Amino acid sequence: MTLRSKDNEDGSSLLTRRRLTTLTAISAAANYFLVAHSRSLKNTVATLNRERRLNEGDLIEAIEIVDVSGSIRKVHFEGAERPSILYVFSPGCRWSKRNQTNMNFLAMAKSSSYQFLGLSITSEGLGVFVDAHNPPYEIGIGPLGSGGSALSRGGVPQTAAIGTDGKVVRYWMGAYTPGIRHDVESFFGVALASVESD
Repeated sequence: MTLRSKDNEDGSSLLTRRRLTTLTAISAAANYFLVAHSRSLKNTVATLNRERRLNEGDLIEAIEIVDVSGSIRKVHFEGAERPSILYVFSPGCRWSKRNQTNMNFLAMAKSSSYQFLGLSITSEGLGVFVDAHNPPYEIGIGPLGSGGSALSRGGVPQTAAIGTDGKVVRYWMGAYTPGIRHDVESFFGVALASVESD
């Protein structure tokens, strides 16, 4: 049996308290750093998302696409007869598939007010997609070149309303789930089918 003096126990518990205090301070500092770093990352991601997509007021004078005949051609938005609705999608994207009924409806309901262009970011599966959904508007593949760089970097589906001055009037990123759908309905003055999020 070992006997300890009271002074030795007090010194030991003082040392333990100091260690705990130091560890608590280090832990608090690390947590503060992580929270600050997390906020910084969120701001960076938000900035990148804004930069990689279209914004209202952005100018898209024209873009190059591959049309259904396989020819490369330029589609001009600036100076067009009517405003344009540019719908960017991917045939293999489930959100693009789920949203297609609404795009078909919009194109049929608003074809006298807007020219519609569906733009697939890939040719893979495009024929099957077109056969299955029968879009009532021109379909192309692209965009090619710098004119559509923001479109090709963003996700799908994307919808842009472009004025005859070539400027983006309104932009929606994603399928027309309830939050987006209400804004699209208000802009076009129509009622759309619900596309539910998972």
